[in-house]
Amino acid sequence: MTDINKATDTVSNAADEALLAEEKEILKKAAIRQIEEGLDKDGELMRLAKALDRCVEENDDLSDILDDPLLMERIEDAVMSGKTAEAAAVEACNAFAVMFAETPAEISGPQVAAYKAAKMAVLRALQG
Repeated sequence: MTDINKATDTVSNAADEALLAEEKEILKKAAIRQIEEGLDKDGELMRLAKALDRCVEENDDLSDILDDPLLMERIEDAVMSGKTAEAAAVEACNAFAVMFAETPAEISGPQVAAYKAAKMAVLRALQG
């Protein structure tokens, strides 16, 4: 491995760690909100719909993923089972990323990255 590849891997790993830390912090805030306020499933679905609209407005590249009915169904089912919108989005996007990670590299790389980007955009939009 060349020095350039090592440096690129180090930067990529640091970025992944920063995103994971941000994700954990957002999930922690959502869990605290759920404990303090309870979980209004319909309210969570409305928050989610607004966040998705905001994400698509701000980033057209995510519209294909965020308009995927299978992904949306999975997120909505998770909310209806008692998860916050944040936890549901993380669970669904991670599941789809894992599914695509098992495909050939030329397909998996861009798809996995797209689901990670969509997940973080939704989480940030849900935070306001």
